Amino acid sequence: MVEAAIKRARVSALPSGERYEKSYAHRDSVRLVVGCDGGVLATASRDGRLKLWKKMRKGIEFVKEFHAHVGCVRSACAKNGFLCTLGQHDAKVYDVRAFDMVRILRLAPFEATACVFLGRHALDFRLAIGGADGTVKFFSSSFDLVKEVSLHSPSSIACAGAGESFAVSADARGVIEYWDGEGRFPPHVRFRHKVETDLYALAKAKVQPVAIEVSASHFSVTAKDSRVRVFELSTGKLVLDIDASKAGAAAEGDGLLAGKRRELETRVSEEGDAWWNAPFDETGSMISFGSAAGVTVAGIDGDIVKVLGAAETADRYLGLALLQQQSGATEDLQLEHSLAAARGEPLEVSPPSSEGDEPVLAATALGRKRFYLFTTREPPDDRDVRNEAPTALEQQRGKRARATVSNDRATLRTTKGDIRVRLFPSECPKTCENFATHARAGYYDGLIFHRVIKGFMLQTGDPDGDGTGGVSIWGGDFEDEIRPSLKHDRPFVVSMANAGPNTNGSQFFITTVPTPWLDGKHTVFGRVTAGMDTCTLIENVKTDRFDKPKEDVKILSIDLSSSSSS
Repeated sequence: MVEAAIKRARVSALPSGERYEKSYAHRDSVRLVVGCDGGVLATASRDGRLKLWKKMRKGIEFVKEFHAHVGCVRSACAKNGFLCTLGQHDAKVYDVRAFDMVRILRLAPFEATACVFLGRHALDFRLAIGGADGTVKFFSSSFDLVKEVSLHSPSSIACAGAGESFAVSADARGVIEYWDGEGRFPPHVRFRHKVETDLYALAKAKVQPVAIEVSASHFSVTAKDSRVRVFELSTGKLVLDIDASKAGAAAEGDGLLAGKRRELETRVSEEGDAWWNAPFDETGSMISFGSAAGVTVAGIDGDIVKVLGAAETADRYLGLALLQQQSGATEDLQLEHSLAAARGEPLEVSPPSSEGDEPVLAATALGRKRFYLFTTREPPDDRDVRNEAPTALEQQRGKRARATVSNDRATLRTTKGDIRVRLFPSECPKTCENFATHARAGYYDGLIFHRVIKGFMLQTGDPDGDGTGGVSIWGGDFEDEIRPSLKHDRPFVVSMANAGPNTNGSQFFITTVPTPWLDGKHTVFGRVTAGMDTCTLIENVKTDRFDKPKEDVKILSIDLSSSSSS
């Protein structure tokens, strides 16, 4: 009873959203998120940009941006009020309380790969930077180089994490080492030789580690085989080995959903430098990690506690940062007032609130230029904050989208006859742009109606012909454009197929009866105006047990036109 109550209390101290509450943009794909002291969040993108954010009573506030490095930010670590980021041949140190850069460390020709802070106090610590040659450079609290030790030579140090008094690192071969601020083996662990431990587990599996996170009693290692391994810190024994590509009991659903999940997992495995981690909660009893199901939270005993973002089937979450503790409501109020004054907004005097202690989990996602915040609140309608000006390419796409407004008629020429459709580009500009661009490019030409259910609908648009394939003109999924005025309230509605919210690609379907249960779940972007008899002919073809027509019915071509010219 007591243990169950403690577990419930620990779980309640974590975010709980099935959907992310807010997302914020970078100019390039976001690679790293790091939680810092005082409720500060650092986010870094592939173009070398670093942004600092402050956790407030509700959500976060942007504070400052730095062009940290030329090229990708390779690694980052935070402790004792400092943040360090690595470029290929340099490191930069930031005072996160002052939101300012305080030191640049020139490392060339040394190639930096990982960094950690060691020590408990802001005035007495070491910054350790590992390199591609297997050596570690140690810097004092004044950031002067004091020592260089060969720990993993000749293999590159892939990742590192630090506890209170010593660090754990792993090289590209999967070999794990323990070392203190002097580069020596720590004396207070409960083993003397690694053969007494499971620290060769990754090397035996021949997998390369990606990230290490350390708690007071355990450390987690994520690896390129999509597995999370948790070791006991004092003994080096493996206590948990879990497959992130399957964790969270992700429902397969229909063929499209299963296909999307497989596609995302394949992309993760093919991404050469995808960074993902498994941070601990503040008690050290649970880990969080990106999985096929969303963000899976598991106890170190292996029990799946919860899955965040389960409804966000378009994204595969990778890097995580968990902010549970707050530096103080008074400090937050002062900063909120300063930010409000800078924006010229009226100040509201309010007492400190316990809402500042609300947990926030920040997550990166595969190939996304945004990072996502999970909290305990439901998301607003405008949850994707437009905090970056559109690029020239995005502006060009916007012009192209506006141009498609004139194309509000489409004729699907099929092997059973023609189907004429009225499109709704004003209400669903992105969906219609996607459909029209694919149609002009001949993407749909020759594709079959792969799923036909009498008294329901006709589905097409999948190049694979089995309901698992198809992409948008942008190369991935795009968001829903569900409008209250456009419903599945009649037969012959043209709507987007999906695998869940915001997972639109190229597949679409035509209903043959009213289907109101689809309202709010699928984007209606057109209605059939002629050729209902053709739809009925297709609806009545013989199908197999998977609802696939036994004799192929194909789209021959799609013609686009404008009502103003007809």
